Parts: sequence; C-alpha cells; structure tokens
Amino acid sequence: MNTINAKIALIILLLGTACTVPDDRIVIGGVLPLTGDFALYGNDEVKAVALFMHEHEGYRFVPEDTESAPRKAVTATRKLLRADNPDVILTTASPSALAIQPITNEHKVPVFVAGVNPDVANGFMLQNLPTSEQYIERVVADMQEKGVQRVGMIYRNDGLGLPAFTAMKKHFKGELFAEASSVEERDYRSIITKVASNNPEVFFVVSGGKSLGSLIKQIRTLHGDIPIYSTIEVNYEDAAEGAGDAYHTIIYSDVGVDYEQSRLEAFRDAYLAMHNSEPSLDSIVAYNAMLFIHQCRAYVDTEDFFTCIQTAEIEGLTGKLRIDNNLVDYTKVLEIKKI
Repeated sequence: MNTINAKIALIILLLGTACTVPDDRIVIGGVLPLTGDFALYGNDEVKAVALFMHEHEGYRFVPEDTESAPRKAVTATRKLLRADNPDVILTTASPSALAIQPITNEHKVPVFVAGVNPDVANGFMLQNLPTSEQYIERVVADMQEKGVQRVGMIYRNDGLGLPAFTAMKKHFKGELFAEASSVEERDYRSIITKVASNNPEVFFVVSGGKSLGSLIKQIRTLHGDIPIYSTIEVNYEDAAEGAGDAYHTIIYSDVGVDYEQSRLEAFRDAYLAMHNSEPSLDSIVAYNAMLFIHQCRAYVDTEDFFTCIQTAEIEGLTGKLRIDNNLVDYTKVLEIKKI
C-alpha cells in the first residue's frame, strides 16, 4: 500500500491486529481508494466501518488500496478473494467498481458500491448512491427553473463522467456543448476555451478530487463568476482545496443530510469523537451498507445472504432504506445544494 495518512494507517493497523485470531466473524473486504484522486472517499469509508465495528461485535475488516486506479482495484480484489474470502465487499468510485464487477459476480460476492454509474447495479453488485441519471435529473430541473438554455459541459472521460454526459443529453432540452477530458488532464484551458466559444450561460463539470477543483479554478480564471454546476464530488475537501478562492457560485445535487435528526446527530457525534473529523456522504452510505449487512448477518454462510440484503428494509442514517433492482433508494432525500 502506498503512503496513507497516519490516522487511517493506524485505524487499519488496529482493525487488523484485533482480528488475527481465526473465528467465525463476518469478513468485510474493502476495495477502496486510500491514495490518489478519490482517497478522501475511501478513507471516509474506512472510518465509518471502524465506527460500526466499535459499536458492533462479530466483524473483521480487510481494506486494500486501489490507489484510485481500476487496474489496481482488480489486483486488490483478487488478493482479497484469495487470502481472506470476504463475505461482502465495500468499494467506491464507479471506474474501479466496473473493473472488478466480472470477478465479484463470478465469485458471487455481494458488493456495496458508492458509485453513480448505473451499470454497477448488476449481478451481485449493489449501488449505494443515487445514479448519475437521478442526480442529473435534479440538476436539470434546477436549470429549467432558472431558464437556462445553453450549457457548456466538461466531463471526465471514464465511468464517472460518461454516464453523466449520457444523462445530460437525455434530460436537458436546451443546447448542450460538451467536451471530454482525459483522466490525467490537469491543464483544462484549451477545453474550457473550446466550450466557452459557444457562449454557454453556465458550465457543468464532472470530475473528482483536486482535478475537479483545478478545473473549476481554471474556469473562474478565464470566465469569472459564471455559474458552475457539478456533481457530489464537488462537496469534498480535496475539490475545495484544488479550487481555492474559485470555490464559489457552484450548484450541485446531493443526498440531503439533516443532522438535527436524532439518528444522524448521534452518528456524527460518535464519528467526531472517534476520528476528530466530520463525516462525509461516503461515511454515511458506508455505515448504511453495514446496517444492511448487520440485519442479514444470520445468513452469511448461506445462499440466502444476498437475497436477504436485496429484500431488507432498514432504518438507515438518512431514513428508511430498501433496495430496488440492486439500487439503494435515496431518491426521497435528493436535493439541490449551493456553494
């Protein structure tokens, strides 16, 4: 594993040390980005699982670092399956999830995916976030309410950005001027200039991590305070850090989180006490996944485990949750947010 921040490394070390004696505990595999563009997402899932295991006995957690790269995710998954035989896997970022999907489906291992690409909800994979289309529908509705007719879109050319582009083409009825950027792209000026030549009223940007922040910063440098729409990835510290002073006048859709609700308030207090940091949406959905697993733990050694998860209804952190066609239903709590 590459360099990981000291707090996460300690959490992983303690989880592993506590689980060295063979027993009948449920094994949770983590195929997670602990370094790279999506590191914040993966580390927040580790923190959520650590909290859950502090509150509940009977689990062993084995995280592997994908380094935010689909190829490394495949290697990590094969290692987990070979060495630890996990009962269920948690993963995040659609590109990595899609890369490991054939392997986990072949081995019939349930996988909770914090990813937005609708193709992840297939076989034994369970999509633990709204889909790109659900997010985009909410964004488009906001654009329509504001009378926006011309949108300039820049999207990451991978499993994160492509579904957003497809959904945007489907739902936006005005003029869409879209350009794809490579995963490795860092200098977006020529792409921005090309899109801006069409005089869009707003930009819509889809990427992740500091790369997303850098894209926003470059748009602001070239075009000032033009409104920018984005996806949930914009609401993470690394995106804010990459954008710097340009981190403003941004609209996005997200799962609504109301910390005045007693269940969420208790979760946040416990999370803060353990990790000295605020939980993110990845923390929340990972904890929700653990609640599904916990409800079905009696079936973990039978073929009924996956069926139980598919048909369960839980009292999640965001309200009552169930799974429909391999998708955890968060639509009731989707809302527009602004930075």
